[in-house]
Amino acid sequence: MSGNESAISAAKLLAEAFDALSVAAAIVDNADKVIAISAECQRLVEAQTFLRMQDNSLECVQDSDTEKLRAAIKSSRVVGLALPSELRTLTFSSHAETAKVTVAPLLLDHADMSIDSPTLIVIERIPRQESAQHIALREKKLTHAEIEVAAMLLQGRRMAEIAERRHVSIETVRSQVKTIYSKLGVANQVELLATMRRH
Repeated sequence: MSGNESAISAAKLLAEAFDALSVAAAIVDNADKVIAISAECQRLVEAQTFLRMQDNSLECVQDSDTEKLRAAIKSSRVVGLALPSELRTLTFSSHAETAKVTVAPLLLDHADMSIDSPTLIVIERIPRQESAQHIALREKKLTHAEIEVAAMLLQGRRMAEIAERRHVSIETVRSQVKTIYSKLGVANQVELLATMRRH
């Protein structure tokens, strides 16, 4: 068995161990291609909450986060005999939760510390606590989608940005905003902000 085949086999075995622990983890090779992925990480990828798969490479849902992830993977690689000085930890947020992503070199064979060492990516989901504003919006019978849109409006986001982040059309967001304003008895974003500051 070649060194690369051995590394892939060991990575798959490690992914199975992560499965037993219900840990979201992926192992990528030197070309950023996934060589092993735990079932929990696969679920995250399929849900596209934080991550998605493109050409067998992990990407973040937000393009700017993908750049950060790629930089962390690159900086965690073993070069010659030099190990990275520290683990790389990133934080990514969606409208519903936050993920802490740790990127580390994976030394599968201590005798062969080469540039071909794979990289381990571990994702820890951190649910956000529901704010008083979210509770107030839920009490006004807003749907989950409307609450997400309202939360982004309260952050000062524009409709075009909300549409992009939610992967929907601007017309969908406009319709949701009209419904939100109607349910809350407000006429515009300023009134929405004023109403929600009271909660």
